Amino acid sequence: MNIREIEATPFRIPFVRPLAVGGISVEARTSALIRLHGDDGRVGLGEVAPHPLASEAVPRRLMQSVAAAQEALRLPGPTELDAVLDWLEVVSSPPVRAGLEMACWDLAAQAAGVPLSDKLSPVVTPRVPVNAVIDMLDPADAASAAQELVSQGFRCLKLKVGRDVREDVARLAAVRAAAGPQVRLRIDANGVWTLEEAVEFLPQLAAYDLEYIEEPVAGMADLAQLRRAVNVPIAADECVTDAGAVQRLAALRAADVIVVKPALLGLRAAAAVVRTAQTCGMGVVVTSALDTSIGIAAALHLAATLPEPVLPCGLATASLLAGDLAREALTPRGGWLEVPRGPGLGVQLDTEMLRRWVIA
Repeated sequence: MNIREIEATPFRIPFVRPLAVGGISVEARTSALIRLHGDDGRVGLGEVAPHPLASEAVPRRLMQSVAAAQEALRLPGPTELDAVLDWLEVVSSPPVRAGLEMACWDLAAQAAGVPLSDKLSPVVTPRVPVNAVIDMLDPADAASAAQELVSQGFRCLKLKVGRDVREDVARLAAVRAAAGPQVRLRIDANGVWTLEEAVEFLPQLAAYDLEYIEEPVAGMADLAQLRRAVNVPIAADECVTDAGAVQRLAALRAADVIVVKPALLGLRAAAAVVRTAQTCGMGVVVTSALDTSIGIAAALHLAATLPEPVLPCGLATASLLAGDLAREALTPRGGWLEVPRGPGLGVQLDTEMLRRWVIA
């Protein structure tokens, strides 16, 4: 399999309603679609998903990075797929590297005629449990959302917190009352608290039987101190940059759970993070980066390689966007996502939707 062209298309899709990220309201997701054209007519899909709080200059920088990738191949003709995968190590932008790698894996799995998960592991699970997300709604609306999600079959809910602890407590109390005692509740602060604030706030929130708190503070040292100070399991997210970071978290005893985002790490690095976390005895949750069903599919294939029982993963996010790029969006049924069984990612690009959301 040779690569003859790398094509990149920037796009912006609004959220159904503004989403709180790190205490800041975000109205749209700005990303880029990668299409890797093989010399046999196959096309591998990848999604470049920078941090949701990245600046408006992101599309231009993404295109520059992809153009540099195309130029750096510097070959007169088609390039071997394996050579592209090896070359990706020198791409400086992690989201661009991850998106290009995703497209490579999609193309390689298509050529082999197998789902991407089968390329990653000899043992896969056919479906993955997922958590639903409840944003910073007022308590009554959050309770209504929780009731609706539980009626749909979700048994794990994740709440955004960090704006005002009194509001957070009221929202969490309302959700727990509406969801009942059997539903897992997670909260995510996106690292907005100081260590002192987290030590003060977490006992108030822990009264509602939390499965864990995700990234309550920024930095491994503070996570380690917090974990010793409170009786709430800690999940590390933003500080999980590679397998070495997981080893450092384990050495510091700073986390109980590792959150893995293939859209930021790339599939190979994400798989190494998963293996390292399991070796260190930490739980693993695979999550999206608020991307479309293309990026979600790649993360879902990785999640399918986790050993049973799989912790609910953060992959039920397609419904947060006002549109998608896949002909059939990856939406959960009964709190589970079915792993696509077609070759590669197993999702098909909707070119009409891409034209709708493209950034000119």
